Amino acid sequence: MATTLNIIKSLTRVLGEPMEPTAHLIDTRMFRTLVFGPVLLGILLAITGAINSSTGTNWTFSGFNTFIELFKLPIGVASVSIPLGALVASHHRSIQSARQINLQDAQNTFSNYVKHREYFGKFLEDENLLNGDSSFKATGKSIYTALFPNSQEGELEARVDLNYTFNGDYILDLTVSAVNKVSWSNTSKLPTFLACLDELAQGIGDSFHLYAPLISDRLDIESALHECRKIANTLDDIYSAALFLTPSQSAESLKDWSKKMTTIIARLIGVRRFELAEQRIIEIASTSQTGTLNEEQRDQVLSLLGGHRKAKLGWIFEKHQRAEQLAPIVDDLKKRRS
Repeated sequence: MATTLNIIKSLTRVLGEPMEPTAHLIDTRMFRTLVFGPVLLGILLAITGAINSSTGTNWTFSGFNTFIELFKLPIGVASVSIPLGALVASHHRSIQSARQINLQDAQNTFSNYVKHREYFGKFLEDENLLNGDSSFKATGKSIYTALFPNSQEGELEARVDLNYTFNGDYILDLTVSAVNKVSWSNTSKLPTFLACLDELAQGIGDSFHLYAPLISDRLDIESALHECRKIANTLDDIYSAALFLTPSQSAESLKDWSKKMTTIIARLIGVRRFELAEQRIIEIASTSQTGTLNEEQRDQVLSLLGGHRKAKLGWIFEKHQRAEQLAPIVDDLKKRRS
């Protein structure tokens, strides 16, 4: 068995190597087969013809003509090796050229990747994006990997998929639905909204390798508003980062998310302004000697109340058990035009 394997290995060495860009032409199996093969076959045919020929040796001109006539076939077979050798050499050069082109392309791709990643980091710093103050914080270079997962293969267009690591669209819709149940007259659903908001924040953080602090379900409206603005700023920063050097079609989904976050923020602003109006009315009622408002106070409260003023004032009056000091202020505000 060992002898058979040794024979096979010896034959393989004699036949040559596969046609590879790094192999010498004369050492390749294709060259040896197509060049030496016809030559050996021609020699074999010539020997066979010489053995079976009755013609003797004749060194005259007539003898050479007879030689050529008799050995025309062996010479023709052997001469086939010349064009075949040229074809093999040309093929080998084309393989080497293709390899050089591939190596150059790979080098250019890697160089572009390194420069793109380096400039991306500088871009984030220069534009103050994802700095952790008004938005989530990018953890090192991980945001680059999240936005440009195929950059090492030469694809420098950002890929944004908000549903890859979590069901982003569904969670965002839940968050919008939850905030719509929070109103100036009923904030009991605020913890539910905050739980949805936290899941949304963590999902965004995981998708883009950002540090997203946990959002407590015991926050007040003002704090919830702050967290919403932070998420909205994060989405805007990610969108700006995704457009670095090359436009990205997939990044357009971030715009839709930003619009929904704007809707959420507007809802919370309305509730927060009502809270401020209520606080201001209570403050004025507790400090005013006459139980009336001056023009500046009146304008301020009316501005905070916004629409549905009478309903809101009535709710405040009932909430504080019809406090006597509130009555003249509430009546004054109800009579005024916005």
